[in-house]
Amino acid sequence: MKKSFFKISLRLLKFVRPLVFKMLFSISAGITGHAAAIGMMSAAALFLCGAAGKTVPYGTRFWGYLMLILAALRGILHYLEQYKGHEIAFRLLAKIRAELFDSLRALSPAKLVDKKSADLVTSLMSDIEIIEVFFAHTIAPATIAAAMFLILSAFFTGFHPLLGLTASLAYLAEGIAVPYLGFTLSRKSGRIYRGTMSQLNSGLTDSLQGMKELILFGREKEAFEKIARDTVSLQKINSDIKKQEGFITGTSILIISLFSAAFLVLACFLYKNQSLAETELFASFITFVSSFAPFAALSSLSNTLTGTFAAAERIFDVTDEIPVIKNRAGAREMKGSEPSLECCGVSFGYNKKAILKDLSLFIKPGTKIAITGESGSGKTTLLRLFLRFWDVDKGAVKVKGEDVRNVTLESLRENTATLSQETYLFNTTIAENIALGRKNATKEGIEEAAKKAEIHDFIMTLPEGYDTLVGELGGRLSGGERQRIGIARTLLSNSDIVLLDEMTSSLDALNESAILKTIRETMKEKTVVTVTHRESVASKSDIIFHIKGGIK
Repeated sequence: MKKSFFKISLRLLKFVRPLVFKMLFSISAGITGHAAAIGMMSAAALFLCGAAGKTVPYGTRFWGYLMLILAALRGILHYLEQYKGHEIAFRLLAKIRAELFDSLRALSPAKLVDKKSADLVTSLMSDIEIIEVFFAHTIAPATIAAAMFLILSAFFTGFHPLLGLTASLAYLAEGIAVPYLGFTLSRKSGRIYRGTMSQLNSGLTDSLQGMKELILFGREKEAFEKIARDTVSLQKINSDIKKQEGFITGTSILIISLFSAAFLVLACFLYKNQSLAETELFASFITFVSSFAPFAALSSLSNTLTGTFAAAERIFDVTDEIPVIKNRAGAREMKGSEPSLECCGVSFGYNKKAILKDLSLFIKPGTKIAITGESGSGKTTLLRLFLRFWDVDKGAVKVKGEDVRNVTLESLRENTATLSQETYLFNTTIAENIALGRKNATKEGIEEAAKKAEIHDFIMTLPEGYDTLVGELGGRLSGGERQRIGIARTLLSNSDIVLLDEMTSSLDALNESAILKTIRETMKEKTVVTVTHRESVASKSDIIFHIKGGIK
């Protein structure tokens, strides 16, 4: 849903509230700094007049010293303005990034199924970085320009009302008309550019992650051509944006030039009619020509703010989504002690397509049960309902005797452990990957879990042992080694309910047998639910439960 620039600006401004005094300091430094820069040029003009033998108030030397003082002051104040402005910006970016990640966590997994990971990465990294333009280069400059408009209009009116009027019109044209024209021309392009960039990132991510398959099936050329087409599209949009930027920059320079010429003609006319002194003519013109910096900063912003607002809109699209699953009001910590699982007349479907229908099942504590059935029959869905990834359409799912909708998500998932066919390993050390199973895990606990998973001996053969980096997606380890680390992680959690989802489907018979042996020996007292297609796996369970469309 498209949002107006005004509404987006208001939402972004709300983030500034905790840092409003720092922002006011930055704005004050900016106003004083610009006044010093303009005053320096005025002092320079009067100094030159005095050096040329003209009579100037306070004497030539005064204006020379003042010019040097204002020049130094301008540098100091500009530094303070930029330092504080960027400090505010990067603090706020960190806050927005945390809020976006928290929103994604709340949406996961139900509402993230259809979202591309590259889109999310773009929002988390690229889009948020672009918002820096608003916090560091928009809020303060816009406020500074407004203040300088009042100060300068009054200053030139002091020379003559017509000069004040001319200056006011010039500043309004440069600071409002040009930026508005820029927004109008580039608003659509900015949104398309961010969308196309996300599409390109998505294609690159897919190609990199699937590089092996592309090579094996000889499809590298097609993948390259798709990326090339997306790149060309991005270049075309970027070219259009640059043309618009060039037009806006040219318009800005034209306005400054025309108004400068008009101001000079008007000042000469007033001098001829004895309404201005010779030194006033020279000083006012030099001051006017040097006074456009605060307003030119706004005209150039229109070229970048469209992309900034498009990025902010993409972020707010994510943060505004309502989570499908969240803690209900009054949800309590799970207190049940008996590790039982139960489905009471459960019906569930995705997008109005029924998957499970009136399914009833009770799993006693300590039972080892295998869930079998054809693909699409709802086996994995059943496990996800136990974890409350989704809510049932009808009936109830109970863990340890409690309806999962009445307990907090945190306590529910602390009481269960899950192992899937593809254990996800983060690009960090083996120890840290195993430690994911329990907060504040000790080195001894990690090693004990690894020994039970029969991966300890292998880890110790590695040059850096438990400090060995596993690589992206665990790419430095074999499938069996990754699974054993996953088992160690599950064992470390010490949950008395374990849900296993096709954990051996990608392993050979030897690795499968070893992993099943490990699970059988280390999870004797636990309630274990195994989803599997393999008869060899199902036969190791106490009970085999076959479902077809959710019906036993």
